[in-house]
Amino acid sequence: MKTSCRELKKLWKRYSKLVGSDQSEKVIDEENELIGEIEEKLPFKDEEEHQRWLDILFTYKFWEDFEEMTLMIIERR
Repeated sequence: MKTSCRELKKLWKRYSKLVGSDQSEKVIDEENELIGEIEEKLPFKDEEEHQRWLDILFTYKFWEDFEEMTLMIIERR
């Protein structure tokens, strides 16, 4: 079953709010669960794009880069 752009944006908004909140163990667990759900539903065009997305996620140097790439992929939906 395909996930709509609206559903992905809703998940992304929840994730973004969590990232900006206090990083308790509970919040971190919820972030990890959400990012896994988002990753599973994102319409990556190929494995290379998926790997670039993961690289940005794991290096997490620039939130803006990660957010921009994720939203670009969502919009393709």
